[in-house]
Amino acid sequence: MPEISNRNIHVHVNTTKNIAWFETLFITALIPLVGLWLNPQDPFFLQADFPWLVLAPLLPAVRYGFFHGFISAMSLILGIAIVWRLGMLEMQRFPAEYSLGILIISMFVGEFSDMWGRKLEQQRAVTDYQRMRLDEFTHNYHLLKVSHDRLEQRLAASNVSLREALLTLRKEMLDSDGKMVGLESVASRVLGLYASFCQLRVAALYEVKKDRLVIPAVARIGKESAVDIFDPMIRNTVSEGVLYSVRGSSTSTSAHRLLATIPIVDVTGVVWNIITVHDMPFMALQEENLMLMAVMGGYLGDIIHSGQRSGGEKDAHGIAFKREVERAIYNTRHYQLANIVLTIIFPPGKEISSEVQQMIMSNLRGLDRARVFPPGEDRAGAMFMLLPLTNMSEFDAYQNRINNIVRHNIGESLEKLGIVMTARQLRKNDKIETIYDFYADISGIGHDEIGASADPSP
Repeated sequence: MPEISNRNIHVHVNTTKNIAWFETLFITALIPLVGLWLNPQDPFFLQADFPWLVLAPLLPAVRYGFFHGFISAMSLILGIAIVWRLGMLEMQRFPAEYSLGILIISMFVGEFSDMWGRKLEQQRAVTDYQRMRLDEFTHNYHLLKVSHDRLEQRLAASNVSLREALLTLRKEMLDSDGKMVGLESVASRVLGLYASFCQLRVAALYEVKKDRLVIPAVARIGKESAVDIFDPMIRNTVSEGVLYSVRGSSTSTSAHRLLATIPIVDVTGVVWNIITVHDMPFMALQEENLMLMAVMGGYLGDIIHSGQRSGGEKDAHGIAFKREVERAIYNTRHYQLANIVLTIIFPPGKEISSEVQQMIMSNLRGLDRARVFPPGEDRAGAMFMLLPLTNMSEFDAYQNRINNIVRHNIGESLEKLGIVMTARQLRKNDKIETIYDFYADISGIGHDEIGASADPSP
């Protein structure tokens, strides 16, 4: 195939040269022939007022360069010399100056034509090179764009909602009666949730006792992998209760090449279990996915903590609500997650308040938590709520939804019923005492009573 292409190129070049010489000879002969037709005694226009003969070499010189112009001029000079020697011109001497002028003009024009032709060829070569590079760049750009679009589609398809992950995790930790179960009985399913939501390929779930990893693993996914309990990443996770990964970590030289260690840690800082990650897709090792794993671990730790202690504690519901608020504060401080604390004040002496309370309670979202305080002799009823993973714009939508439900069922808006909602978004420097101050200042209920028994969330 290349030989055919080269042959075609050579044929094209030869054809172009032949046409150039044909035009040069044709133009060179045309002017004397026209002169012979107009004035047989002066076919070279030697006696004319304007030297028309100069056009014959000038046109090939301009079009094809120095050599064509020079050959054309020399051909004309040779023709003049032959005609003069034959005595066909009425001239006493040979027109040397006239001939030399034609030759010099042709040479100058041809030289300038060659000079600009060379510059044009250089610019054409540069343009061809730039066009070639542009074509390569365009081709690579489109390949990169297609690859990037496919990557975005894969990430979008694999991206999960944090709320969905936590709700699914909580569902797995409940039995058919709605009571918390031990992690050991659902360890494989919990690890499967991590594999599904966080794209883990090879991982193991270990129990932690006395600040040490307990061998063997409670559950595994993927190929069996050995683990060193003295691995720096494991020791740091056990001692500090935070997630460690090879992403920006000095422990990336782990002897067993762990990619991450995920603590199952409650809000009090007790590490109950650790998930060791041995293999996962490279694109999954990103900050958002690592945050999802850490938040799921904290939420799971709180569930285990609640299941371990709630049966023997007085005011278990108040403690559980407090623990949920503390977890929300922790997530806001460490992961910049949006959380809303909400106070709803009901006017005293209105039976309609209990009906509205039931509507709000029945429309709680899966992660929402609420405590209900009935009205007292000298105070209004109140509800304290925590809306995890909710920012102020989402709260506005939630408030409108509750308002529409109340208006649909009762026929009046919350405002006309005298029910006041006051929301506050958690900040990084918040503490549990700050949130209790917020509840107390609005409701008039003291800290001790906020921590006392109240109606539980459904």
